[in-house]
Amino acid sequence: MRNSQSFRLSAFNTVLKGWYKELSKKRIYQILFGIEYILKNDLTDLKYFRVHIPKGNPQEVIDFLRENPGKA
Repeated sequence: MRNSQSFRLSAFNTVLKGWYKELSKKRIYQILFGIEYILKNDLTDLKYFRVHIPKGNPQEVIDFLRENPGKA
């Protein structure tokens, strides 16, 4: 997560909808470099974990969720 540029962009898009219309390129670069600085230098107590996202037909998803409550 700390190295994923696509994750950062997705998180940025989630927090600030329409950023690509409202902000200047200079401001976008400032924010992205600030995020990179914070993540690379461990300046946050960010906690994250992986989850399994079941794929397949709906019955397989239902079966997985029954067998593994709280795992998706």
